Amino acid sequence: TERWVLSQRLSTVRTTRIYKRAARRIRDWAADRGITHLSGVTANELDLWKGTWSETAEKDFSRMGQTTQSLFQGRLKQFFRWCVDTEQIAKSPAAVLKHIPISDEKTQPLTRIQFRELLDTIPAYIEVAKGQNKEFGKELKALFLLQRYTGLRIQDALELPRKGLEGNLLTLRTRKSKGKTLIDGRPVPWFVVEALQDLSPDRLLFHPDYFLRNKGTNWESLGTLWAKVIAAMNQCLH
Repeated sequence: TERWVLSQRLSTVRTTRIYKRAARRIRDWAADRGITHLSGVTANELDLWKGTWSETAEKDFSRMGQTTQSLFQGRLKQFFRWCVDTEQIAKSPAAVLKHIPISDEKTQPLTRIQFRELLDTIPAYIEVAKGQNKEFGKELKALFLLQRYTGLRIQDALELPRKGLEGNLLTLRTRKSKGKTLIDGRPVPWFVVEALQDLSPDRLLFHPDYFLRNKGTNWESLGTLWAKVIAAMNQCLH
């Protein structure tokens, strides 16, 4: 697992920490099961391990909430794909693991720890993203922070104009209400303001008058574009 982490050529401390944490879980689980060679890892063994994952699991390497389970499974599959690519095994035993549904938790606000995990996945995604998505690391962080700490729907967050933020006070007419609902002077945490201000108006792909609105988009195509970006992030990490 150490070689796998090194082979990723990770560019940030945070991303490296994510991979090392996943590698440690895999290594500790294998040691607990007495597995010393990759050939000893079977689809059945991994499926049995997955069945023990929970917030109250007895073993540290299995103790994780549902969001962490979903993110870790993505790393687990990535590790075994790497093992196949480097010809250490012929077939990935993790390929059969089904996507972990978020179910009811999906509609609930993320806990502080879950939200931190979400932000921590952004660098990992940017490392493997394709095309223009590789340029959206700062935008994803600002978008998630803005939604988290203002309660804005994604469409309203994407359409926030620069003039709608004075100091740390937010002013905006919401899209859902067709402009009838005015958010007037809502305080925004300064770390959210800093994340937005870190988005230069000179970015090639973005409208200079908005923080997150891409050039050449209307409100419908803007939402579609970012839904695809977030879906690609979700697919890549799971």
